[in-house]
Amino acid sequence: DGTRAEVLFLDAREDVLVRRYSETRRRHPFGAAGSLGEAISSERNSLAALRSHATAVLDTSGLTHAALKEKITALFSPRQNEHRLGLAVIAFGFKYGIPLDIDLLFDVRFLRNPNYVDQMRNSTGLDPDVRAFICEDPALQPFLAHLYSLIDFLVPHYVVEGKSQLTIGVGCTGGRHRSVFVAKELFDHLAANSDLSLHLEARDTSR
Repeated sequence: DGTRAEVLFLDAREDVLVRRYSETRRRHPFGAAGSLGEAISSERNSLAALRSHATAVLDTSGLTHAALKEKITALFSPRQNEHRLGLAVIAFGFKYGIPLDIDLLFDVRFLRNPNYVDQMRNSTGLDPDVRAFICEDPALQPFLAHLYSLIDFLVPHYVVEGKSQLTIGVGCTGGRHRSVFVAKELFDHLAANSDLSLHLEARDTSR
């Protein structure tokens, strides 16, 4: 039908394969052939024809997961520059539970709480009055400076390691004011990074 098939064959040295089977304690599919070395040899023989038709052969012996991912991406992705780290910033309230899928969590309950101001109770951290109220807290700017510095340090390392998705949780008591404000500040700080595909969520503002 005109489709061009490509075959990627992953290989490794025998000593590496032996170590991997030893570490995982899995039985080789050709185990009935005798020793593990004999099983690996039988497997190589059975796959020889397929290997000869491979579009690309990669020796994974000395590769980390991240390095293998990078090599496969280089081989098969026509638009490598579009493989960006997906980064989600989620504001939430601790009283409703911590999101299960977050990688990094920051607790901002130390900041001034607009919930105790009647006219702000039903607003959110995106409201100008709430933002102004939180900005008056002398702890805010030092915290943001440390937060930005930490995230700016971590993100490139996650990219190098091959991580495709990073979720940062920012929590306060109810998830309406302080967490939403800080999550939006962090989101805006990261917006200039073209290596990221960003998503912002305020989970509990409607509760």
